[in-house]
Amino acid sequence: MTPRPGPVLARLARPAGPETTLAVLADVHADVAREPGSWKCHEHALDRLRTALDDAGRLGADAVLVAGRLGADAVLVAGDLTRDGRPDSFDAIDAAFATVDGPVLCVPGNHDVPKSYRDAPSVHAFRERYTPGVLPYVRRVGSVHVVGLDTASAVEDGSHGRVTDDQLAWLDAVLPAIGEAVVVCHHNLADAASHAAPVGIEAHATVEGADALADVLADHAVPLVVSGHAHWPTVGAAGRVRELLAPAVCSFPQAGLILDVTPEGTTVSMLPLADRDGLRAAHDAACDGTERSRRIVETFRDGYLTRFPLVDERTRNNPNATRLPLER
Repeated sequence: MTPRPGPVLARLARPAGPETTLAVLADVHADVAREPGSWKCHEHALDRLRTALDDAGRLGADAVLVAGRLGADAVLVAGDLTRDGRPDSFDAIDAAFATVDGPVLCVPGNHDVPKSYRDAPSVHAFRERYTPGVLPYVRRVGSVHVVGLDTASAVEDGSHGRVTDDQLAWLDAVLPAIGEAVVVCHHNLADAASHAAPVGIEAHATVEGADALADVLADHAVPLVVSGHAHWPTVGAAGRVRELLAPAVCSFPQAGLILDVTPEGTTVSMLPLADRDGLRAAHDAACDGTERSRRIVETFRDGYLTRFPLVDERTRNNPNATRLPLER
C-alpha cells in the first residue's frame, strides 16, 4: 500500500525545477536498549525510522519513477540519529539505512558527536558513514543540490550549535557554482521566538553564527534551509532565507516531511510514522514529560494542524495561510 502523506505544511515558491521528491527526517534518537520512560519514546525510535524509510521507498507510486525505482529520490536526515552516540546504536542505524534503494544524506546532531559529558565516535567517523565522504558537502539530487553542514561538532559542552568560519568560507566559494539548493543542518537558524516560541523552545535551539550563515545563504539566493533539533514541525524566516523545521521521528507527533519539488515550486507535506496506538502512546509520554513536550501536545490539541499550510507562496486566496515575510 502506498503511504499517504499527511497535511500540507507549506507551499513554497522555491526550490523549483523538474520533479524531485525528498524525504526529510530528523531526531531519530535511536537506542538499541529501547529504554522506556522518556517523552522521546526511545523504545519505538528504530521502528519509526524503519517505517519512515519504507514509506520513503514507496512514495508517489502513481507519479514518481526515477532511474527505475519508485519513491523519494533521496532521504535527508537532519541530525540526532542516536540517543547517546553509542556504537551499537549507530550499527542499528546502519542496518536500517541498508534497506534504502537510494542515497541517504545525513548531518550530525549534538547527540551524534563527542561532548565533554558524552563519549561518541568522532565526527570523522560520522562523515565516513553518513555523508558522501566529506563534511560539509554538496550532492545533486534530481533538480536540487543538497548542501550538508556540521553545526554540532564545534560545540564541546552543550546542546546548542555553531557554524564555523571555515564552513562560511566554503559556502561562499561553492554556492555560486550550483543551482537550486536545500541546505541541511541540525540546529535552527531562525530565532526561536520567530516560529517556535509557542512550544517553549528556548534559544539553545539556534546555532551560533546564525546571522552570518543566513547572510551568506541569502547573498547566493539559497531558497531553503532544513533543520531539526526542535522536535517541532514549522516554517519560518531566517533573515532573507526560508527555514523549515522538521518534526522528530521519535517523539510526538512522530512524523517526517516530504518535499515535492516541481516547476511551480515545492510542496511540503507531513509524513505520519505511527498508527493510532503508537500516536496515542507518544501523546501520553509527552503529557507526562517535560514542560516543552506538554506544550507541543497542547499546541496540536489547540488546532495547530487546522492552520496548515503555515505558508503559501503560490496561492493568493488561501484564508488559512499565514504568510511569514522574509526580511528585505
